[in-house]
Amino acid sequence: MAIAGLEEIELTGPPDALEKAGATWVDNEVVIDGTYVFSCCPDDIPAFNKVVGRHSRLG
Repeated sequence: MAIAGLEEIELTGPPDALEKAGATWVDNEVVIDGTYVFSCCPDDIPAFNKVVGRHSRLG
C-alpha cells in the first residue's frame, strides 16, 4: 500500500512503483512515520513489537 507523503516498507513490488505513488521507500526492519508503524515480513516481528511497545508509551 502506498500513501503519498509517508515512508513505507513494501514486501512485494519494486521501490520505484512506491516512489511514483508518492511514498519514500526505505529498506529497514521497522519504519515509524508519525503515528504509523510499518514492518515488512514475519522475520521483523520482534523488532516491530519492540518499536510498537515503545511508540505506544510515547503517544
